[in-house]
Amino acid sequence: MDGLKKRVSVLELLLLFFSHFSYTVDAQLDYLQSVNLSSSWTNSRYTLQRSRDFYDGSQIRPILVVNNTIPSFVFGFFGNGTGIITSFYLVVCFPPDVPMWFGQPPVVVWSANRDRPVMENATLDLTDGGDLILKDADGILVWHTNTSGSSLMLTTAGNLMLVDDKDSAIWQSFDHPTDTWLPSQNIS
Repeated sequence: MDGLKKRVSVLELLLLFFSHFSYTVDAQLDYLQSVNLSSSWTNSRYTLQRSRDFYDGSQIRPILVVNNTIPSFVFGFFGNGTGIITSFYLVVCFPPDVPMWFGQPPVVVWSANRDRPVMENATLDLTDGGDLILKDADGILVWHTNTSGSSLMLTTAGNLMLVDDKDSAIWQSFDHPTDTWLPSQNIS
């Protein structure tokens, strides 16, 4: 029994060490928490190079990340792991594991296009006029905010916001709940 306890303790220490190491490395990556106008992203493993795969086959391709809080939040393209990933959703999610990306699939808390997934090479544009526009790979409009913000940010509470030049919210995901209610979110 004593040998088993020692092996379990050594295993726990190794897990703790590697978990801390993984979290430290991930925290040092230069993820963005906000972006300004005229930004564009293509849903591709090659253009969003920090994609993460999870044990269930799901995948997140981060655009904005808040990883200095617990829970961490990610805004990006999410493939839900149902077979070969060909359908992606634009989501805010949080990985349930600490360190971030340890393996458990993320929990989706908001999605822009839950009823209309997009394919590989879909684009997300924050236009010069401040509208956030999601188009499928064939160029067909899937979703947009119909706004005129000046920057896009992901808050530590998991709220995706388009803000004006004074950082006042013009549009926010908290006003358009789809999947999960978060503590800072109003119910109205």
